[in-house]
Amino acid sequence: MIETKDWKETTKDNGSPVMVQVRTFGASSLEVLVWEPDGDYRGMYNHHTITYPKGKNTPWGKIGTRGIPAEISKMAPGSEERCGAVDAFYQKQAEEAAQLARKAYPNQTVQVRNDRIIIIKK
Repeated sequence: MIETKDWKETTKDNGSPVMVQVRTFGASSLEVLVWEPDGDYRGMYNHHTITYPKGKNTPWGKIGTRGIPAEISKMAPGSEERCGAVDAFYQKQAEEAAQLARKAYPNQTVQVRNDRIIIIKK
């Protein structure tokens, strides 16, 4: 049974830590949030969504909300090239978060739905 208030710690392939948080999302599924250390503790965040998990004294950013890289920022605003690059950038993060959720909950069905990571209750 997955507890919806629990945080589960795991690691990326490179060994860096991540925390997986599960919360209720409808009657038959759960939403998964995957967090990583934000990396900049001088008040400048690298993610759009930040939290401080219990027991951690530094900010953690939600994977899927990292700021876009400089090479995308330099593209013409509103251009098809930039829009496509931004979409691909965030889709890659959603897939990364889903992979980490599968690692944390290997016996569950994990899906990506509109940039949300969902566990289907069994």
